Parts: sequence; C-alpha cells; structure tokens
Amino acid sequence: MSIGITISYLISIIISYLAGSKEYIPCAPAFLALFASSLQAVCVQTLLLAFLGAVFSLASLIWNIESWSLLKQSFIHFLCLSITMFPIAWLMHWMSHTIFCILIYIVLFFLIYLCIWLIMYQIQKSEVQRINQHLKKIV
Repeated sequence: MSIGITISYLISIIISYLAGSKEYIPCAPAFLALFASSLQAVCVQTLLLAFLGAVFSLASLIWNIESWSLLKQSFIHFLCLSITMFPIAWLMHWMSHTIFCILIYIVLFFLIYLCIWLIMYQIQKSEVQRINQHLKKIV
C-alpha cells in the first residue's frame, strides 16, 4: 500500500514539473472538481492508490501458484491488475472519458504490462540459466 502511495505522489510531482506549473498539482483537475476541497480529493486519491498498491501486492502471489502454467499465471495477473486499475483510472480522470481515450488507455496499459512482463521474463530466464550453470559445476 505504501509503495502505491509513494509511486503515485512521485508521479504527481513529475507531472507538476512537466506541466510547467509552479504549483504542485496533486490530482487531475477533473478529479479535484468532484470534491468540495482539494483536501477531500487528495484523501480519496490516497485511499484509492493505497488500495491499488495492495491489489498489486496481492496479485504478485499469483506467481507462487506452481500448479498453473506461466500463461495462466500471466493472464490471471493481467486481469487482476487491469480490472482494478481501469476503474480507478476512470474515477481519478487519468484519461478523458471518451471512447478514443479509453482505447488509448487500454492499449498503453497492455503495452506497459507486456514490456514489464518481457523484462521480468528475461531476468528470470537469466537467473535460471545462471543457477543451472552453477549446478553443473557442482555435479
């Protein structure tokens, strides 16, 4: 949960700088407009991002189910993250509420997931090869 909150605040700081603002932009303006005060919006955002961090953490347990194939683990993991992430992204106005922007969000989410998955796969594959080479030296 704390990692989800930390990452989100780092992203909001980066976005504030990239937007050229001299002020900190804690939330998407459309999300801020839903609340009576920016404090309420930031509190709701913090709760949503804590929940998102918890789901990401719990979803990582899927990789420990050894009876499932890598394809099944990957698919279920992707579903857990996307089913959680999309409604939060929608509520927090991380995308415009148009069909085109929703499709762009979905494609970007999939591409980012795929890139991270491929990187992690290569890291694990290299680790398995290193362990196998070490075992061959021992035997």
